[in-house]
Amino acid sequence: MKKLLSLLSIFAIVLSCSPETFNISFSAEEGGTVSSLGGIYELGQTVTVSATPLPGYIFKSWSDGDINSTRSIEITSETTLTAIFIMVISADEVYSQIIDGPDRDEALKSFVTAFIKDAERHGVDISHVNVDTAKMQWEDVDESISAASYYSCNPTEVYLRWSGAKWSWHPLSDDDIDKLLIMWHELGHDILGLAHTCEGGQIMSGRHQACQGPQVQSNEDYRTVNYMTFDNEDPYLNFQRAVDDMFAGNRQYYVECRTSFTSKGDENGLIIN
Repeated sequence: MKKLLSLLSIFAIVLSCSPETFNISFSAEEGGTVSSLGGIYELGQTVTVSATPLPGYIFKSWSDGDINSTRSIEITSETTLTAIFIMVISADEVYSQIIDGPDRDEALKSFVTAFIKDAERHGVDISHVNVDTAKMQWEDVDESISAASYYSCNPTEVYLRWSGAKWSWHPLSDDDIDKLLIMWHELGHDILGLAHTCEGGQIMSGRHQACQGPQVQSNEDYRTVNYMTFDNEDPYLNFQRAVDDMFAGNRQYYVECRTSFTSKGDENGLIIN
């Protein structure tokens, strides 16, 4: 009997000393792979996992918001992480359909059509926009104006002004998104009725004119949308993050004649660049 009790005591001690374990799971959305699918790990262990994009994609973030493609995680609890990837411009189903010249009218309409489709995949319906009547006033001599919006108070019409001298005809490439940035900025004015925000790193950023909201970027040289440099060093990922904010209405402000993406106000004389 004493021997049995002794064995039971030893067994109990062994059980009490067993390390705590957790199930760790890694996975990848369409467009990439992960170096590990996870497994059972002990408390305090460290596991390293990497996310690798497939051709035509770039790594965006993990499902918990971390933007580092390779992570070393100390095990403290059950963990499930998914790697998220997005298509590059040339492979994106919306941006790849943009016609970048040489017919200026057709190019503008393709940008407007892409903007409408981009809004749709963000859950915003702007199908009321009249693509057929979209027009651009070209300033082929005056280089002081890069781009401007005329119809910010009318959500159905698109009327932009653009410097022809600053518009170079070439396909939208995966590492050159300046034209896409500026066009989305102007259509943000013209279609969505959004004003400039004083905050840097947004599609509607613009301290070159009157702006709204707190100035939360310390870079004193910052002026316009071209300098979206925080959150992620990759300009395309920064663009995607800023587009998400714009269509969601996060930290966005309306021009005086508008109160929503579909409201309409006095159309006279409002020009924003």
